[in-house]
Amino acid sequence: MVEAGNPLAAATLLRSFAENLAVVFYIEKHPGEMSKLYPGAEQGLAMGKVIAAAQKSLPGFKRLHDHLSSMAHPSGSGAFQTLRTEPDGRIFWQSHPTFLSNEDALQYLKWLAELRGLTATVIRNTAAGFAAAESSAHQSG
Repeated sequence: MVEAGNPLAAATLLRSFAENLAVVFYIEKHPGEMSKLYPGAEQGLAMGKVIAAAQKSLPGFKRLHDHLSSMAHPSGSGAFQTLRTEPDGRIFWQSHPTFLSNEDALQYLKWLAELRGLTATVIRNTAAGFAAAESSAHQSG
């Protein structure tokens, strides 16, 4: 979506990626809540709770999620991606969102790299937890 020049779609996809990462991180710490993810579950996971838990161990996560959310919603930062301002001050609405500058587009790629780094952290922590559990099981068995 960055290559296509669509910041709203890029923000929405990155936010979804971030939320999925946070859910995996949360479930690894709270496996008893896995049933809340099943189709037809009476109660789903509260995303605010999931984001808060991720923030405790993944510094900067909430700031990134908040920014992506403000872009993905039709108000806030996202509302201005469909406006173009001319040097003389005239404002035009355009039917497709665009990045306001090349620097804005590069920022999305930086956020993607940040999310990739956080994903690696979650994978390492999860693998270490599995290894510790396996080692404990072998010692007690």
